[in-house]
Amino acid sequence: MKKHDESEIDDMINLAIEHDAERSHQERLARRRKITLWAIPVILALSAVGYVIVKHQRLVERGYDTATMLIGGASSLDNPFYPEAEDISSSLGAAAALVKSGSYTAAKDSLDILTTRIDTELAFDGDDGSNEQRRLSLLSLKDEAQWCRALLMLKSKRPRKARVILESISASEGQHADEARGLLDEVWENSSTK
Repeated sequence: MKKHDESEIDDMINLAIEHDAERSHQERLARRRKITLWAIPVILALSAVGYVIVKHQRLVERGYDTATMLIGGASSLDNPFYPEAEDISSSLGAAAALVKSGSYTAAKDSLDILTTRIDTELAFDGDDGSNEQRRLSLLSLKDEAQWCRALLMLKSKRPRKARVILESISASEGQHADEARGLLDEVWENSSTK
């Protein structure tokens, strides 16, 4: 057996230590690469989710604030053309008051009942033109109910449902078509810039 002198043994030990240190360094780098490769998609996904949440929250706040301002002007409608209009109009005013007070579920239920009642009365009117003024009054009240429903959806922080209703109103030739278009522009078009 060959005897190694102390300097050779020290050199072999130092070489082994350097080799071990290099291998440990390479292992640490490999772990960092794995963590980085795993972390980047997670960070990107979380950032995207955060962006969507913030954008949605801004939209909700803008819609809520705008609806608060607009619902303040909602009131019952006087309609002298047929007696039932006053009852429907007062129901619509009550629904608007429920929205103002924050009773969103009750307001939604009230608007559902009111819309069904208007649709039923419209269905029972013939197309013979004899009740044209009554039909126009009912359609006007139905437009008001839809407008109130859109504002309710904004106040109850449900902007997607509000947008569908507002798009329907803006596509119609109803009394709130221009207001609906303006509200769509104000809340949705400008939400990306703020």
